[in-house]
Amino acid sequence: MTTEREAMMPGGMLITGMGETSGKSLVTIGLLRDAAERCAHIGLLRPITSASTSGESRIVTLAERLLPEGALSTAAVLTAAEAEDLIAAGRAEEVIDRVLAAWGRLADECDLVIVEGTGAIRGAVPGEPDVNIALARHLDVPVVAVVDGHGRTPERIATRVRMVRRTVAEAHATLLAVVVNRVAEAGVERTRALIPTGTLGRPVPVLPYAAPLTWPSVAEIADAIGATRVGGGGDVDHLVRRITVAAMEVDHALSVIGAGSLVVVPADRGEVIRGILAAPLAPEGVIISGDLHVDEATARAIAAGRVPVYRLAQDTFTVAQAAGAVRAEIGSGNPLRTRQALRLWDEHADGAEILSRLELALPDQLTPERFAFQLAARARRAHARIVLPEGEDDRILTAAAHLAGRGLVHPIVLGERDAVAGRLAALGLPADGLEIVDPATSPLHEELAAALHRARAHKGMTEAQAAELVRDPTWFGVLLVHTGHADGMVSGAAHTTADTIRPALQVIGTRDGVRTVSSAFLMCLPDRVLVYGDCAVIPQPTPAQLAEIAAGSAATARAFGLDPRVAMLSYSTGASGSGQAVEQVREATGLARALAPDVPIEGPIQYDAASNVRIGSGKLPGSPVAGHATVYVFPDLNTGNTTYKAVQQSSGAVAIGPVLQGLRRPVNDLSRGCTVDDVVNTILATAVQAGEGKDAPTGVSAPAKGDVSA
Repeated sequence: MTTEREAMMPGGMLITGMGETSGKSLVTIGLLRDAAERCAHIGLLRPITSASTSGESRIVTLAERLLPEGALSTAAVLTAAEAEDLIAAGRAEEVIDRVLAAWGRLADECDLVIVEGTGAIRGAVPGEPDVNIALARHLDVPVVAVVDGHGRTPERIATRVRMVRRTVAEAHATLLAVVVNRVAEAGVERTRALIPTGTLGRPVPVLPYAAPLTWPSVAEIADAIGATRVGGGGDVDHLVRRITVAAMEVDHALSVIGAGSLVVVPADRGEVIRGILAAPLAPEGVIISGDLHVDEATARAIAAGRVPVYRLAQDTFTVAQAAGAVRAEIGSGNPLRTRQALRLWDEHADGAEILSRLELALPDQLTPERFAFQLAARARRAHARIVLPEGEDDRILTAAAHLAGRGLVHPIVLGERDAVAGRLAALGLPADGLEIVDPATSPLHEELAAALHRARAHKGMTEAQAAELVRDPTWFGVLLVHTGHADGMVSGAAHTTADTIRPALQVIGTRDGVRTVSSAFLMCLPDRVLVYGDCAVIPQPTPAQLAEIAAGSAATARAFGLDPRVAMLSYSTGASGSGQAVEQVREATGLARALAPDVPIEGPIQYDAASNVRIGSGKLPGSPVAGHATVYVFPDLNTGNTTYKAVQQSSGAVAIGPVLQGLRRPVNDLSRGCTVDDVVNTILATAVQAGEGKDAPTGVSAPAKGDVSA
């Protein structure tokens, strides 16, 4: 008999490594990050830890950095020594009971609980083939098995996968997925071909071996062996491929070092130390060995050097041996290794597809923190090139540098190259990842002018007028989007809404079947995210335009991970009122339902009935929208603009937008009073729209993208 408690249990899975070096940490981190896009609150349960104290976990530390603040709850139950003692004493049931109790505590507060299997315990649970599979069965969660492919042929890997499937089935547990990790690059395709899909008919992800994931950083090596930093610049997070001993003449030493190496050199070899620090191809770091005096010239070279320098008062052989024994951990938090690991996961595994097998559903209330995390994740997946015409604005440059640094979008900043670069330097911002384009000197000028002339010749525009307009950054940016050299544009920090929208309407135009370009704000309230439309574009919409606003706003909600339930707002609810304004909303509701038949749409409805469950159930009992609306369509611009500003100011809500709806390609407007955060959010929203547009035909034939800066 299923109890009420069991029926309420959240989704969950146990991730276990089938091999001592399977790379289970990579899979755990990848699935945790992907799960955060679907679940507001995730639990990470570590039943049996390898650490001497159950509170220590590099995976937990890294997960807390990757996930939104407050999204992760963790629990550790037993150390390996404690579990083995209990099993040896015939008290295996106590191990299971304590794990179940910890699971229950996490289950009470989480949408999903991921259980990290153990590789530390040697004593098996009596009568069980594998302690992790036993725990999965007792917790009633499916297993994600990570198979180590390192050093195995594709044929042996395929055999191993079959064995894992049989082991899980014979233990009467459920296998959610098999992930094969650390496969030799040359054998990846052959391995995929040899492994059949499982009983779920789903493919098995095969991840290639990535040597950089095994490389420790300079800081990790120094910390592990107890070396003390004594000077030098450089990044201590750089990864080390090899340890090199330099106890020979300078010329010989320089011939064996280089990028990727950590050099160990005796303290009395001052000329060697100075030569290494001055070499054009410098190592990642230097460790000076021995308890000997360093001469003054060498001390000055260390202080002025470009690489970090450490000291350890042990002999050279001992230092080199200890440094070479340090091994990398994905969960250690090194940013370079973390990015490489997640890039490998994204390229070769579909975490969302694995999670979908649990049939997880998004919660009704999408919190702002989770929405922000999802927004960034969706933007990163879109790989969008977003053009920013206002390259002279500090807010634009700050936002662009921030987004480029996180790898979320590829910003194309318009402006005179030296002026933009100088302003970036003055602000202390890196130019890495930014593409700076000067419309006045761009080699694309002729192509874009021809495109503009073709688009506007029927309105009387001459070739000379088109050539002159292309020199304007806004027109240049719109034309980059129109011709496919960019995926979207954000402007308006120093221009009016009309300056931004007019070129987009005249060149890019509307999507097929759409006659109305409207807008929506993404309103991030303290406990939920809502869509407000239209608060920025159409002053007095007709019923047909209101219907298009409703359909467009529902599509916008869905694009940003919200379940659309549309309220067509009025001063009356249902059939309780009459008058021209109410009748217009009633007519618009019918038209909107025809445009979006798969979306719950209610109207006319008052705001309180749309947002408050008690009021909504009283005024419109049985309505799927009343009390549960996520999309609010206002009857006119005056009402919408006033309401969004009132809600924003009185509740502290963050308003992202306006996001324009209906254009063939995304162009979005900023307020001239926008903050850097506003710019960041609008660029991310534009990138998400661009990603959605790539999945659906837009009616515009775009050329292949190229380097627009040439």
